[in-house]
Amino acid sequence: MKQSKQAEAKQKQGFRKDSPNCANCIHFKCDVKQEVTKYGTYTKETNLRCSLGNFKVGKSNYCPVHYYADNG
Repeated sequence: MKQSKQAEAKQKQGFRKDSPNCANCIHFKCDVKQEVTKYGTYTKETNLRCSLGNFKVGKSNYCPVHYYADNG
């Protein structure tokens, strides 16, 4: 199957939708809790940390030591 010109350009440029951020890094760790409310059950992530330096991070942060986690 032939790719579109746009798809070829994206591939050639190395375009990625998943930008580097703590949330998709192998060093990102967090606690996941199930919260039950009168409106239903939802997942809450707490204690967001970088396992390298053991400091608090936000999911959209990143640093030069970022390595993509293999989620697929």
